[in-house]
Amino acid sequence: MVRKRLNSRALTIIASKAGADSNPDWIRILVANPGVTVEIGANAFAANAVPVAGPERGRIYSVQTELNPGFAEYQTKTTRVIPAVEFDRTQSLRVTCHGTRTDSESM
Repeated sequence: MVRKRLNSRALTIIASKAGADSNPDWIRILVANPGVTVEIGANAFAANAVPVAGPERGRIYSVQTELNPGFAEYQTKTTRVIPAVEFDRTQSLRVTCHGTRTDSESM
């Protein structure tokens, strides 16, 4: 699940793994290597992956369950707290039609 925050340049993903008792492998990789490139269609940006915890994570998960009730079921299937990760934009990139990325002031 990917969600764009309203009035924000950040994206949030939820590591539900459909309610499995273990986190998806990619969450461990993101925590160890938080510098990422996010691509959405022909747009891309450099970002830092930041785990969201506490009340803010709860708020994000609550909003997601309102948008997609299946996420409420995922949480009932496991005792783990399903992680949320926010991608904080650090730099805009432009992706050309050939997939080559270049720095860009705006997207």
